[in-house]
Amino acid sequence: NQKTAEDITARVRHYAGDQGVPRKELGQHSMCSPSTVTRAVQCLTAPNRREVVDVGNGRFVISDLGQKRIRENLAGKLLID
Repeated sequence: NQKTAEDITARVRHYAGDQGVPRKELGQHSMCSPSTVTRAVQCLTAPNRREVVDVGNGRFVISDLGQKRIRENLAGKLLID
């Protein structure tokens, strides 16, 4: 789901910092089912997107490509509840 992937990208950017944000926390903040979060993270970490990077221990950070996509396409959606 494109909307979920965009939401997860924005939330990783907002919450991750240098240490990364745990996948479980992404689910809590996005209020999506675990399977929906998993699909979105798989999409965002796929070799053809690489917008989010798994830094180990189930933690994720936003990549340069993810930052670029946010600036170009999601700037109006950056207000997070």
